[in-house]
Amino acid sequence: MHNLGACHLKAKSLEQAERYFKEAAAMFRTVKANEGYYAGSICMLAEVFSKSGRNDQALELFRQVTAIVQGAQGFERELIVALTGMARLLERRGNASEAIAALEDAHATACRIDGRNAVEAGRIADLLCLLLARCRRFTEAVPWFDEALKCAAVHFGSQSETVRKIQEDFGRLLVEAGAQAQAHGDNKNAEHYFARAATMARTLGDTLLEATAMANLGTMQRKNGKRKRPGSR
Repeated sequence: MHNLGACHLKAKSLEQAERYFKEAAAMFRTVKANEGYYAGSICMLAEVFSKSGRNDQALELFRQVTAIVQGAQGFERELIVALTGMARLLERRGNASEAIAALEDAHATACRIDGRNAVEAGRIADLLCLLLARCRRFTEAVPWFDEALKCAAVHFGSQSETVRKIQEDFGRLLVEAGAQAQAHGDNKNAEHYFARAATMARTLGDTLLEATAMANLGTMQRKNGKRKRPGSR
């Protein structure tokens, strides 16, 4: 039943997917030993609810999944799906702090099962840095971008489209992080972020981003008492 539901979900036949996931959940629920499989079925049912706009029901099911499988061995994948699903729905509700905490838990789980260079850990790091950026917490997002970029380079290759997309997002975020640090009077870190943004822009061949980063970098270096910009042309 669960596999049939998964096939219908993939085919976007949401009504049929819902039916089969409900049947699978009902079947697994009757046996205590199948509790983890029950959690897997209601996790996928939550995905169906989310895709059909029933966000409150989806969030409640994702919470149920985390309560069942948190700390259990062998169901880490279900926990990651539930936590990332929760984060998505919580952000839609405007509860960014709880969404960030859910993604941090998902990332910690991914690291435990796959190691820090895993594709899944990198994917969640990318979700985290983008969420932090949307919350204008740019300086907090920088280390998550670093991890996402490192993981993507290892698994997809440094010249891949995946890496380039992360680099483009990262370059823009570094300029924002520099501006945020500057606004808080942290000129040393502001200079560091602008310098990294300029380097990233040169890697991408983005002349507009490079010009913006270099202009800000020059301002920071003058404030920090430096006469010459390292790496300037």
